[in-house]
Amino acid sequence: MEKIITTLFFLLTLDLLVAQQDLTLPGLVVEQNSKYRTGSIIHLSNVEIKSVSAKPQRSDANGKFTLVFADRPGGDVARIHAAKMVMML
Repeated sequence: MEKIITTLFFLLTLDLLVAQQDLTLPGLVVEQNSKYRTGSIIHLSNVEIKSVSAKPQRSDANGKFTLVFADRPGGDVARIHAAKMVMML
């Protein structure tokens, strides 16, 4: 009986260890063809980045962002939408 309880405890503990973790996807937002037009890559700041099952993010001053996906398997396809926010004065 003790062996069965120990085995059951081990299997439950193993299940918790195998549970999916949050996956992070780092990224960089740049202006398309900016290197060919200007000679240098233009990084875009304050761009809103969205994807299903990830919290929306904004790119920083260097164009970098990190999306965090919860409960998605690694290698799963993710569609990412980026939109530059235009300020109206």
